[in-house]
Amino acid sequence: FFTVLFAYFPISKFLFENKMSKAVKVVTGYSPIFFCQGLVDSMFNKSALGFVDLSQNKLYLTYSTCKFLKSYVEDPNDANMSEIIAVHVLSHEAAHVMGFLDEKRTDCVAFQKNHEMFLSLGANKDKSEVYALMAYKNIPNPKNINYYSKECRPGGALDQKYPNAIWQ
Repeated sequence: FFTVLFAYFPISKFLFENKMSKAVKVVTGYSPIFFCQGLVDSMFNKSALGFVDLSQNKLYLTYSTCKFLKSYVEDPNDANMSEIIAVHVLSHEAAHVMGFLDEKRTDCVAFQKNHEMFLSLGANKDKSEVYALMAYKNIPNPKNINYYSKECRPGGALDQKYPNAIWQ
């Protein structure tokens, strides 16, 4: 009994991280090694909800971001705003894996890729479109000068013209 109990958590974590890696590959074509930080690791990472180590092809999300992602994956057609933000963070870090390094451009790419990420994590087409629009309309913050750009809009300088972008 105890062996099964102790094996459950690492196996569950491995399966979830593998699912996130596959979702990133579906959306970006890249296969990073995905990690959810533990609670202690996340305590030392107060400046970001996620980050990448491109030299080792690793994508990390904080404990709380992963918690909301797990909740989203359990019922992808009934997401709350915290879960939508968590999926956007995954899209943002996935954009870094694609080679986008400037935070404003990276965040804009994430908005353009969110629809595909919601789909790849199990939402139906209608819900993924609604969630992508909710993310685009509610997450950008003009006060956050490191991530926000008024050029992140359809036809703007940061528009990558992805055919599946849903943001208007």
